[in-house]
Amino acid sequence: MSKLRVPPFTNKPAWSDCAAIPSGVAKAMDTQFDVTVTAYLSSVQYGEGEAYMIGVIFGDDRKRFTDGSTICTSIIMKTEERRGYLIVHTMNSCYVICDWAASNGKENLGFVH
Repeated sequence: MSKLRVPPFTNKPAWSDCAAIPSGVAKAMDTQFDVTVTAYLSSVQYGEGEAYMIGVIFGDDRKRFTDGSTICTSIIMKTEERRGYLIVHTMNSCYVICDWAASNGKENLGFVH
């Protein structure tokens, strides 16, 4: 859904297709992780065999996906915990997991988010 917004210093309206960023994602975006983050994932679940993840992406620094798109990551190479978040490294990307879809075993992972 497009929203009408007015850029600064102009009277011309511009249309934006940005999805609203959930508060949990915004909080993660304000956190310093000491790694280069490619994007943030929300409503995440593991794919078959826990080899990849499926989630809603926000803040893709490479502009491959629009905010609010559902994606599948490539194969997970490594995971680590930083500042209470799970950081997932794939071959060419680094994702911050902001929250999980419907329990999906989150209670057993020990991560705050």
